[in-house]
Amino acid sequence: MARAYINAKKKLLIVLEAETSAVKAVARKHNVQPSQIRRWAKNQAKLEATVARNPRAKTLNIGRPRQDCELEEELAAWIIERRSYEIAVSTGQVIAKALTMNPSFRNGSRKAMWKWVYPFLHRHRLSIRRKTRVGQKLSGHLQKIRSEFVAALNERFKAGGTLEGTPSSLRVNMDDTAVFFEMTSATTINEVNARTVSIRGSGSNAKRLTACISCAQDGTKLALFVVFKAKAGATIEKSLDKLLPKGVYGCCQENGWMDERGCQIWFNKVWKPYAASYPSSLLLLDEFKCHIQSSFIQTLNSIGTELEIIPGGYTCVLQPCDVGINKPLKDGIRAQYNAWAVRKMDKLAANAKVPTPERKDIIAWLVSSWMQ
Repeated sequence: MARAYINAKKKLLIVLEAETSAVKAVARKHNVQPSQIRRWAKNQAKLEATVARNPRAKTLNIGRPRQDCELEEELAAWIIERRSYEIAVSTGQVIAKALTMNPSFRNGSRKAMWKWVYPFLHRHRLSIRRKTRVGQKLSGHLQKIRSEFVAALNERFKAGGTLEGTPSSLRVNMDDTAVFFEMTSATTINEVNARTVSIRGSGSNAKRLTACISCAQDGTKLALFVVFKAKAGATIEKSLDKLLPKGVYGCCQENGWMDERGCQIWFNKVWKPYAASYPSSLLLLDEFKCHIQSSFIQTLNSIGTELEIIPGGYTCVLQPCDVGINKPLKDGIRAQYNAWAVRKMDKLAANAKVPTPERKDIIAWLVSSWMQ
């Protein structure tokens, strides 16, 4: 008969049962030796401590002491402290903090760190708490619209089509996406079973910019263009030449949105230098008001660019930047924000306001993520 494995919790229950019944009878009932029960009884205090610490523990032997126990204890205390201030803590921030405490931790390998972080949370009875959301499946209707749109567009690249011979480097999608200065997380690491999970912010949730990212079918990335939330033509816009690195362009708009003026500036700074020397090109845009202004369409047509508008509600299946680029771009920005936040929040007093990155920080992270 195969040897049965009895976990610490069951051992403790057997010991407690043997206190009120004959040891041999209890041993027969549970198919163990009386000597085993007596040995467990001698270690009853250890059994109780082990079960209290981890009800699923399989042995009293906790194994070889972890070499990084001290770092983990400090890191767990840091998480509890951050959460006591209602500051969100992500797994990315935990990894960044661990590397600031010991740059050679796990040999500095990001892959090894991601394998370590979740068992670490489990060991210290921490978990990730997430807001609920409703997922949406790709419906048959969306599939039909996607197929029809792609088929109609492909016809224009065939012999006799208006875009015949247009190289893949001139089939471009541009998307406007919001980048918030405060990247409030929907999840935070918190103690298990906590009834209330609060997250404190900086109060500057509305502070953001619009990043206009453009990518061609062959993978070519066009110059970045950003729209800051400020008065057009005023002090901030006049200082953009000093703020923005070479090859990055921008303007200001009262709400931080792309508008008709912004589209014209983007055309002059980004699109015209890229596409004007070719006889034909395709620009794929979503159905945003400024994209369908007659003045902007005429400007594009003046250099041989055909504009194709993605119908509203279908960008999730028809806009390449939305489907495949925005998320990794923002993930890269968030990773750099996490490292910055760890450095800043270590110096944060209990009642202090959560710091907000400056424009130069956001731009540096955006450019770095875009280049990667």
